Amino acid sequence: MDIQPYFHRLCELHSVAFATVDRDGHPHNRIADLFFCDGEKLYFYTARGKAFYEELMHTGETAVTGLLDDRKMIRFTGKVQKVSQRVLNHIFQENPYLKKVYPGDSRYICEVFCIYQGCGEVFDFGSKTLTRAPFTFGGAALHGSHYFITDNCRQCGLCAESCPQHCILPGSSYVILQEHCMHCGLCAESCPEEAIHLLSL
Repeated sequence: MDIQPYFHRLCELHSVAFATVDRDGHPHNRIADLFFCDGEKLYFYTARGKAFYEELMHTGETAVTGLLDDRKMIRFTGKVQKVSQRVLNHIFQENPYLKKVYPGDSRYICEVFCIYQGCGEVFDFGSKTLTRAPFTFGGAALHGSHYFITDNCRQCGLCAESCPQHCILPGSSYVILQEHCMHCGLCAESCPEEAIHLLSL
């Protein structure tokens, strides 16, 4: 999957949700700006005095969610690293409104981060059934989870009947169409044989 068009779209949207975890394990979320992408790398900044900065430095990771249009969204978790202050100057040059936020040399309290590696999914709710497309970037391995029907299945059909997305194919072995599965778990709860398990990649 070519993720670059989606990254370019995120940068056009500019403001997305960034999630982090603090030293006590508490989650935090905020809206911040993505300024540009270079290949599969995304760039943003924050000030050294902010909790956001401390959390990025502590974990080296962030999770990003953005709404691409009315019916499509993207989410991913990625590793971050600080980059040169020259990139900060480029960001301020391309976005003059920032000079009102950090006038003069006060901009140098800020540090630019690059999201350079990660994995996630693009969700499309615009068709009759949900479509999800997993992706990786920066050489990351794909990870996540999905529901799987084991050999304990007795083909009773209750899972297929209960599935809100109708994405379970009947047969001698029932199969879940992963690209349409919502991961709601209703099939697993409906199975009298406990034959459906959530597996981690």
